[in-house]
Amino acid sequence: MITSFCFTQSNRYNKILTLIASPSSYLIGFGQYDPWTLDYSPPVPDPTVTDISEPIGFIPVQSIFGVAPTTSGGLFTVGGVNYQQLSPTLSALQANLCSLVCFQGTLYHSDVPQQSWREIALYSTATAQTAEFINAPLAGTALIGYENMSPTTRQPGAVEIIRLVLSIKGGL
Repeated sequence: MITSFCFTQSNRYNKILTLIASPSSYLIGFGQYDPWTLDYSPPVPDPTVTDISEPIGFIPVQSIFGVAPTTSGGLFTVGGVNYQQLSPTLSALQANLCSLVCFQGTLYHSDVPQQSWREIALYSTATAQTAEFINAPLAGTALIGYENMSPTTRQPGAVEIIRLVLSIKGGL
């Protein structure tokens, strides 16, 4: 039997709380040194790939938290939308109808000095990560998703907070 199936909001909130509790199980990856054919018009990501192109390195996810759009202040802005960090409680997630999760890590200048990249990705890893920077993917690492983008160039001495916001709509 094939049917339309709707996951409950409580399932989504529990999934978000599970993610929040396990940041050391994820890595943020950077890749693609070489320019795209049209460098400021990157190709659409291919959902069949298993790794990013030309991996440059990986940083551990330091924190995971629910976020919600806000009209006043916020922790960060993406595409003109301000986002606030939510308390990691079921009641806060429910009150804000949370479906967005932020994976956050820190990239230090010494990790990738003045290097450009064109892909950013989220990986799950079977080995908890504590190192600040990893040059190559580890055994048991699996690509969750990625984005192709115009070149991002590091500024001298920069320390960057990298945030990936994912939508959690349901699922097991």
